[in-house]
Amino acid sequence: MKKHKGMTMIELLVVVSVIATVSAIAYSYINELILKANRSLAIGDLIRIQQELESTYDASTGSYSHNEIIDGTDCLICQSSSNRYKFSINDEGTGADRYIITATAQNNQANDACGNLTLNAIGQGSSSGSDASCW
Repeated sequence: MKKHKGMTMIELLVVVSVIATVSAIAYSYINELILKANRSLAIGDLIRIQQELESTYDASTGSYSHNEIIDGTDCLICQSSSNRYKFSINDEGTGADRYIITATAQNNQANDACGNLTLNAIGQGSSSGSDASCW
Protein backbone atom coordinates (compact mmCIF):
# COMPACT_ATOMS: atom_id res chain seq x y z
CA MET A 1 0.00 0.00 0.00
CA LYS A 2 1.26 3.46 -0.91
CA LYS A 3 1.70 6.00 1.93
CA HIS A 4 0.20 9.42 1.33
CA LYS A 5 2.03 12.42 2.65
CA GLY A 6 0.09 15.41 3.90
CA MET A 7 -2.47 16.36 6.48
CA THR A 8 -5.81 14.74 7.07
CA MET A 9 -8.98 16.79 7.27
CA ILE A 10 -9.20 16.26 11.06
CA GLU A 11 -5.66 17.54 11.58
CA LEU A 12 -6.46 20.59 9.50
CA LEU A 13 -9.65 21.28 11.50
CA VAL A 14 -7.73 21.01 14.79
CA VAL A 15 -5.12 23.51 13.60
CA VAL A 16 -7.79 25.95 12.37
CA SER A 17 -9.75 25.72 15.65
CA VAL A 18 -6.60 26.35 17.73
CA ILE A 19 -5.77 29.41 15.61
CA ALA A 20 -9.33 30.70 15.95
CA THR A 21 -9.29 30.29 19.73
CA VAL A 22 -5.95 32.06 20.13
CA SER A 23 -7.12 34.86 17.81
CA ALA A 24 -10.33 35.41 19.79
CA ILE A 25 -8.42 35.66 23.07
CA ALA A 26 -5.81 37.98 21.58
CA TYR A 27 -8.47 40.24 20.01
CA SER A 28 -10.31 40.82 23.29
CA TYR A 29 -7.03 41.48 25.14
CA ILE A 30 -5.82 43.92 22.48
CA ASN A 31 -9.18 45.71 22.49
CA GLU A 32 -8.93 46.08 26.28
CA LEU A 33 -5.42 47.55 25.95
CA ILE A 34 -6.63 50.05 23.34
CA LEU A 35 -9.44 51.21 25.65
CA LYS A 36 -6.95 51.61 28.50
CA ALA A 37 -4.52 53.58 26.32
CA ASN A 38 -7.31 55.91 25.17
CA ARG A 39 -8.42 56.37 28.81
CA SER A 40 -4.86 57.27 29.85
CA LEU A 41 -4.71 59.84 27.07
CA ALA A 42 -8.05 61.34 28.21
CA ILE A 43 -6.83 61.54 31.82
CA GLY A 44 -3.78 63.42 30.58
CA ASP A 45 -6.10 65.74 28.65
CA LEU A 46 -8.22 66.38 31.76
CA ILE A 47 -5.08 67.43 33.63
CA ARG A 48 -3.98 69.57 30.67
CA ILE A 49 -7.39 71.28 30.60
CA GLN A 50 -7.19 71.90 34.37
CA GLN A 51 -3.76 73.49 34.08
CA GLU A 52 -4.88 75.70 31.22
CA LEU A 53 -8.09 76.59 33.08
CA GLU A 54 -6.14 77.62 36.19
CA SER A 55 -3.92 79.86 34.07
CA THR A 56 -7.03 81.75 32.88
CA TYR A 57 -8.40 82.49 36.38
CA ASP A 58 -9.41 86.12 36.83
CA ALA A 59 -9.17 87.01 40.53
CA SER A 60 -11.14 90.25 40.10
CA THR A 61 -14.21 88.43 38.78
CA GLY A 62 -13.52 85.04 40.37
CA SER A 63 -14.11 83.31 37.05
CA TYR A 64 -12.36 81.08 34.58
CA SER A 65 -12.23 81.53 30.83
CA HIS A 66 -12.47 78.32 28.86
CA ASN A 67 -13.34 79.66 25.40
CA GLU A 68 -9.79 78.96 24.20
CA ILE A 69 -9.86 75.44 25.66
CA ILE A 70 -13.17 73.90 24.64
CA ASP A 71 -15.36 74.79 21.67
CA GLY A 72 -18.73 73.13 22.22
CA THR A 73 -17.65 69.59 23.09
CA ASP A 74 -14.41 69.67 21.10
CA CYS A 75 -11.24 70.20 23.10
CA LEU A 76 -8.87 72.55 21.32
CA ILE A 77 -5.76 71.55 23.31
CA CYS A 78 -6.36 67.82 23.77
CA GLN A 79 -4.62 64.84 22.23
CA SER A 80 -7.68 62.56 22.52
CA SER A 81 -9.77 62.04 19.42
CA SER A 82 -13.25 63.56 19.58
CA ASN A 83 -14.50 60.16 18.38
CA ARG A 84 -13.40 58.69 21.72
CA TYR A 85 -14.13 61.44 24.27
CA LYS A 86 -16.12 64.67 24.38
CA PHE A 87 -14.96 67.20 26.96
CA SER A 88 -16.97 69.71 28.95
CA ILE A 89 -16.40 72.14 31.82
CA ASN A 90 -19.02 72.95 34.44
CA ASP A 91 -17.78 76.03 36.32
CA GLU A 92 -20.85 76.85 38.35
CA GLY A 93 -19.94 75.01 41.55
CA THR A 94 -18.24 75.97 44.80
CA GLY A 95 -15.29 74.74 46.84
CA ALA A 96 -13.68 71.54 45.60
CA ASP A 97 -16.32 71.42 42.88
CA ARG A 98 -15.71 75.04 41.78
CA TYR A 99 -15.35 73.49 38.37
CA ILE A 100 -15.69 69.94 37.12
CA ILE A 101 -14.09 68.84 33.87
CA THR A 102 -15.77 65.83 32.27
CA ALA A 103 -14.59 63.48 29.55
CA THR A 104 -17.63 61.64 28.18
CA ALA A 105 -16.80 58.35 26.48
CA GLN A 106 -17.97 58.03 22.87
CA ASN A 107 -18.44 55.14 20.42
CA ASN A 108 -16.32 52.07 21.25
CA GLN A 109 -14.73 53.87 24.22
CA ALA A 110 -18.16 53.72 25.91
CA ASN A 111 -17.46 49.98 26.38
CA ASP A 112 -14.63 50.83 28.79
CA ALA A 113 -15.41 49.72 32.36
CA CYS A 114 -14.42 53.18 33.61
CA GLY A 115 -17.12 55.05 31.68
CA ASN A 116 -16.97 58.84 31.89
CA LEU A 117 -14.05 60.54 33.62
CA THR A 118 -14.19 63.69 35.77
CA LEU A 119 -11.66 65.95 37.45
CA ASN A 120 -12.62 68.60 40.01
CA ALA A 121 -10.94 71.87 41.01
CA ILE A 122 -8.69 70.29 43.64
CA GLY A 123 -7.49 67.55 41.30
CA GLN A 124 -9.66 64.66 42.47
CA GLY A 125 -10.38 62.31 39.61
CA SER A 126 -13.33 59.94 39.43
CA SER A 127 -15.19 57.79 36.94
CA SER A 128 -18.78 56.76 36.36
CA GLY A 129 -17.81 53.13 35.83
CA SER A 130 -17.46 50.19 38.16
CA ASP A 131 -13.68 49.80 37.86
CA ALA A 132 -11.89 51.32 40.88
CA SER A 133 -8.49 51.41 39.13
CA CYS A 134 -9.42 53.95 36.48
CA TRP A 135 -7.21 56.72 37.84
